[in-house]
Amino acid sequence: MRFILIFLLASLLHSQKVAHDFSLRALDGKTYTLSELYGEKPVVMDFWATWCRSCGRALKELQNLWFESDKAFYLISINEDLPSKYSRVKSLVKSRKWDFPVLLDSDGKVKSLYRVMALPTLFVIDTSGRIVYYRVGYGRSEIKDVREALQKCGIAF
Repeated sequence: MRFILIFLLASLLHSQKVAHDFSLRALDGKTYTLSELYGEKPVVMDFWATWCRSCGRALKELQNLWFESDKAFYLISINEDLPSKYSRVKSLVKSRKWDFPVLLDSDGKVKSLYRVMALPTLFVIDTSGRIVYYRVGYGRSEIKDVREALQKCGIAF
């Protein structure tokens, strides 16, 4: 019951709000700025960590959805591990063959900016920069819900 109340409160906080802009460096050294991405196409942004098992399952399914759409949206993941764990992050990304950008939120500023309280946490942002979908945790309906949110953004599957 407590989880449901937290989820409902968080949903109200994020639904239809303008996404906060930020820039983060990725594992590959490139810097990504959110507003530059959603100006071109919708963005699915997922917060995760290496210790979170459901995060890995969610990212695998999100990558499959991304490929299914022929990369019609941006898929970015924001890692919340400490810098001392970045070798583990790199190893995991390589072993799972994740092709999307893995951004490093080493100081947790973006996590705080988005009021992320648990992992995984996912946002879908439309091309005008509005948050159109938000989810805490991972469940069987997530990919279906993300697909529907992206379809509302004009993505065809």
